[in-house]
Amino acid sequence: MDALENRLREAAGRACAARPAFELSMDALVPILRAAIDKAPHPEQALDSLHVDDLALAAACARGNAAALAEFDARVLRSAVRAAARLDSASDFADEVAQAVRSRLFTVAEKGKAPRIAGYGGRASLESWTRAVALRSAATLRDGFKEERDGIDDRLARLATGDSAELDLIKAQLHQEFRTSFGEALASLPRRSRSVLRLHVVDGVTLDGLAVAYGVHRATVARWLASARSSLLKRTRARLSSLLELDAKEIDSLIEHARSRLDISIGKFLVSTSEEQ
Repeated sequence: MDALENRLREAAGRACAARPAFELSMDALVPILRAAIDKAPHPEQALDSLHVDDLALAAACARGNAAALAEFDARVLRSAVRAAARLDSASDFADEVAQAVRSRLFTVAEKGKAPRIAGYGGRASLESWTRAVALRSAATLRDGFKEERDGIDDRLARLATGDSAELDLIKAQLHQEFRTSFGEALASLPRRSRSVLRLHVVDGVTLDGLAVAYGVHRATVARWLASARSSLLKRTRARLSSLLELDAKEIDSLIEHARSRLDISIGKFLVSTSEEQ
């Protein structure tokens, strides 16, 4: 037995021993851990970052273990639903989201198939992974449209490949929330900052042209633009943080995504407003 296999068995043994009520054997958990790191470039390093306890919880939930399901509800689902329920202020919205998540993760669509919770792969925490599912469910419930099933199950399964996949889903489902936060942040900038951004981004006025228009040095205009962009992202981040219960890493990923196409977003918002230049 090689060193990696020994480590897999040790990790599985610790996780199973920590929660005997799950009635999950080491031999049942080892293949799940092995599959989670099998395609990683460096399996030993992947094992170090694997959420083994969460994988054990998910595996026990997939088997219908009552203790595991109770822990999932108390520790994982409650937090995920609390974040997702902020998308709607209705008093019963959180209960609807919780029910939708339970149905999605634990209902077996076809005989002989494992529930979707079995698709969790341990690269992201189970709480973070479930929060992505809850946000998707909340967006579906809030907007009142029937979920498009083609491709959704595969995307949820691929969440197990890591945090970036989860964040991609969050970005897609929270587009409106991000758009609202970005628009509010842009509107909150000082008038000169908005005007300089409009002239430069929308109207295409160069730094030299702005310097002449404002009677300042070209370097001053460059500092104004840099400061306006930085302030816009900071204000957007603050609004997102107050609106959604996402951790710092997830918020930062959204902001980095915005940073990569910032001028495009600024242009769209400024063109659509009637603000005086």
